[in-house]
Amino acid sequence: MKQKFLVYLIILANVVNCKQSAEISLLESAFLLFVRKDRVAVSGSAVKGIIKRAEVNIHKVNQDGTCDLNSVLGQATTDENGNYSVLYNKTNSVICVRVKASADGFTKMYDEKTRTDISIPPNSDFNLTNIFPEDKLVNSARGNNSVSPFSRMVSRRFANLMASSSGRGSASSLNQRASKEVVIRFGLSSGLSSSNSNSRNLSEIKNTSQTSISASNYPELLDLNIDFTNLNNPLSVKHISILAGFSYLANKHKKGTIVDSSDVDSVIDSFAKDFEDGIFDGKDSSGKQLSLGFVPNQIPLPANSISNILLPAMVAYFAEGGNLNIGQSSTTRPIGTGSTPTTIPASALNQISFLDSVPLIFGISYPQQTYVFNRNISITNLVPVIEDGVIRCEASPALPSGLSISNTCVISGTPTTTSPTTNYSIIGTKQNGNLISTSITISVEINNTILTNYYANQVFSFFKNNLITNIVPQNLTTVVSCTTNPSLPLGLSISNTCVISGTPTVVSPNTSYAITATKQDGNLISTNITIKVEILNSLYVLNGNDNNLRIYNTGDNGVLTLANTVATVTTTPSGVIYNGKHVVVISNTMIKSFLRNNDGSLTFVNSLTVTDTRCNTGCFFHPNNSSFYAYDFNGGGGFSRVGRFSIDNLGILTSNSFHGGSPANWLVLGGIHPSGTSFIYFNLTGNYQRFLAVNSITGVMTTDTVSTNQITTVYITDNGGCEFSNNGNFLYCNTLNSSNVINQFSVSIGSPSLTILAAAITSASEGGLPATDTVRAIKLSPDNNYLYAYGRLNLWSFNVNTSTGIINPTAINSRVAPNSCPSEQNKTDLAIHSNGNTLYSICASTGNLGTYPLTNGNIGAPTVISTASGGTLANRLLFVSGN
Repeated sequence: MKQKFLVYLIILANVVNCKQSAEISLLESAFLLFVRKDRVAVSGSAVKGIIKRAEVNIHKVNQDGTCDLNSVLGQATTDENGNYSVLYNKTNSVICVRVKASADGFTKMYDEKTRTDISIPPNSDFNLTNIFPEDKLVNSARGNNSVSPFSRMVSRRFANLMASSSGRGSASSLNQRASKEVVIRFGLSSGLSSSNSNSRNLSEIKNTSQTSISASNYPELLDLNIDFTNLNNPLSVKHISILAGFSYLANKHKKGTIVDSSDVDSVIDSFAKDFEDGIFDGKDSSGKQLSLGFVPNQIPLPANSISNILLPAMVAYFAEGGNLNIGQSSTTRPIGTGSTPTTIPASALNQISFLDSVPLIFGISYPQQTYVFNRNISITNLVPVIEDGVIRCEASPALPSGLSISNTCVISGTPTTTSPTTNYSIIGTKQNGNLISTSITISVEINNTILTNYYANQVFSFFKNNLITNIVPQNLTTVVSCTTNPSLPLGLSISNTCVISGTPTVVSPNTSYAITATKQDGNLISTNITIKVEILNSLYVLNGNDNNLRIYNTGDNGVLTLANTVATVTTTPSGVIYNGKHVVVISNTMIKSFLRNNDGSLTFVNSLTVTDTRCNTGCFFHPNNSSFYAYDFNGGGGFSRVGRFSIDNLGILTSNSFHGGSPANWLVLGGIHPSGTSFIYFNLTGNYQRFLAVNSITGVMTTDTVSTNQITTVYITDNGGCEFSNNGNFLYCNTLNSSNVINQFSVSIGSPSLTILAAAITSASEGGLPATDTVRAIKLSPDNNYLYAYGRLNLWSFNVNTSTGIINPTAINSRVAPNSCPSEQNKTDLAIHSNGNTLYSICASTGNLGTYPLTNGNIGAPTVISTASGGTLANRLLFVSGN
């Protein structure tokens, strides 16, 4: 071609002095002839249902396998039957055919489920792509170059393969692989009722113990003889049936009441992303879980997604009256509207089976790509998975001395010399003379690996954000380097002498780490250790008798370890609370704030002198964490009021305001509502409840409202207080007398009131709780499914209906309290682990701290710490999660 073009130029040069205009005309003609020789046509169909009046663009393909949308080599529009034909300049490589909505707004797509055309707006993200080598255009039938959900999956898989090969793979070969994978996974080379060698092979794979399938005898998508106008073609019927399954899923999991193009696009995109790694497992190539459809109909894409969700959708489509419409004229498409509906019998549908994740063999595949062997140590045979029909195999260059390769490409032997890291091409010759190949990397070192335990312990548990005590190996000498596999949790490091140190900064589950030390002589000394990094939690035990605050730390299992004691934290303390940064201790005469450190210890920040402040019924932080509340004896005059105190980000305390003070009565705080809008508190003298409005932003107290729904028979203890449900709809309070043990209320904040929700949990209704075992403290589980009650002698557990708020009056079980309180005047308290697996209890008179394991509400046998507290004054428990 180039020679002919040069001849034209020479002729023109010889006649340049004759006719200038004739010269220009001849030059232009020669150039146009040259250009036309490099132009080629590609034609086919755009189908999901037929996609009419859509824009079709031909693009180059980027190095990463994606379509180069900045280069448009040719453009056309699909007709009313979804057909297209585009003339473009050849690239001599792979091309991208991309179908999208046209700018005129007339693009429509047939939806099989609703049997209507749905619009694809000009600004829609909906698109279908097909990537294939240009040499496939030769002798291709018009319908074979279809752009469909199948070709979109090929395109997505091709891009993943190209990116993974980092430019080293052949684009044509990788595209062929992606195309064959789609054909095999969906069984597209066999019809619903036809039988051939491939379909029998698929059946064998599905129903026997075979674990892989060779792709060598399977066609590519473009090689299939698909005619969407002919339902006598079993391949066409199968293709169209699968496309109808996509339509069914789009309608079932749509975002609105009417299906649109974005619903269809979302379904296709989910399956295309699922296929990025070549299998349908419900996850993309990074392992991220995929979803199907839109909220409120969105579901996780399941494992084996085309078998477990697409195939049932196809069956349901036809079972619910779906059909494949086909007319008799050549212009009518079976995937569009037509006059003769065609259904698929259940017997034919039952023959369909998909291969979601069975391994597919392309060429030669070893278990891994890189191998490091030790000199004079026999290797484990490297057995590849290979295509059928390989009769000979060789390596180039020759393998290291002592290693050999068999005719079935198995590498075995004992390397006798060291060898640097070298890339070896493994080439197999098939019976038909074709060659297949792969490459692996092998190195041989002098290292001999010795397994031994050179750490004092093999299992370690650390707390996030806490400096660990260095893990130092024992009797390990002449070590020049040390590695770990996998890498240690973030924040930890290992030295060249295998000392592990640092501060872990992320939570990590129990993980085994292989530690390998390299000695001066090149030998390897290896061991395995297990490391877990968990959140540090703290249980603070406040003793009103010795005035100490004991700090017990724990991880996920709830087991307590005494970490620190703050001596004489304050005189006669009655409460301890936490705002996410500072621990605040409250006594009658002083309030102190402490900064909580990462290890649970406390650093004193500030104190505030008060007149007579109490926490007998509990003190509470506002949700803004900058205000907290206690009840205050107004000058010790015998009547009480609510005090609001502030704490800033540095932990500096100030007194802001008081509310109440007259008439004389005892106030019992029922706690602040989770919304932060009001307190509920009880007047013990008048036996009624009141609502103290609070600004939800600032925490400032405003108006005091007496509930319009008077409850005159409730006596709330001044010890254990009340518990709100997480949603704030329900309130539970324990009582002083023995007839009403636990009261249940529904809560209305909009129009402040409490309403008795159900009968109180009493000794009679509870079935076995002695009348003298009056409940002194209660605690809801973090998920609100259970309520735990502490009597003077026993601990009890109950089921709670989180929807209705009602407690089941029959106890799940009970345990004798190791810290039973002989007198009703003794103070008790409960705390619970943030993950709900451990309950903690304490009584002032005995000082025993009980740790009870919890399983589905059942209270297990306790572990008792007998030195936690003691005396008759208040003891308080505060559980703090995280650091």
